[in-house]
Amino acid sequence: MQQLIEFAGNHALLSAAFLGTLAVLAYTEIARRRVGYQTLDSNQAVAYINGEDVHVLDLSSSADFAKGHIVDAEHMALSRIQNPGPELSAMLDKRLLLTCKNGQTSMQAAALLTKQGAQQVAVLRGGTVQWASDNFPLTRK
Repeated sequence: MQQLIEFAGNHALLSAAFLGTLAVLAYTEIARRRVGYQTLDSNQAVAYINGEDVHVLDLSSSADFAKGHIVDAEHMALSRIQNPGPELSAMLDKRLLLTCKNGQTSMQAAALLTKQGAQQVAVLRGGTVQWASDNFPLTRK
């Protein structure tokens, strides 16, 4: 312990940078846990999808959805989440996996859904672009 204190005293700038980095990491981890939804990579998303009663909502543009989407995904515009109807309100108690082309729109939608009361929301990190890059199948049906 004495050596650590001596090192910190001799290298104040390096020690301050280390403590600053540690503080930023702690802040981002706390912020990540407070968002109310989880972010899943492709492998984690497969396990999530294979769970019971999961609705996959794809928030991509119509053109991107037509180019390819996760099997059994339902296409939904972000505006439908911003102004939910009874169909979406009925889904709030279900497990939801949100995706879009690159993951940005689905994070916005996840934040909206958690504010509306959804408890089990997950976002596919990187969207369908990452999904395809990880060699998982997309369908055009």
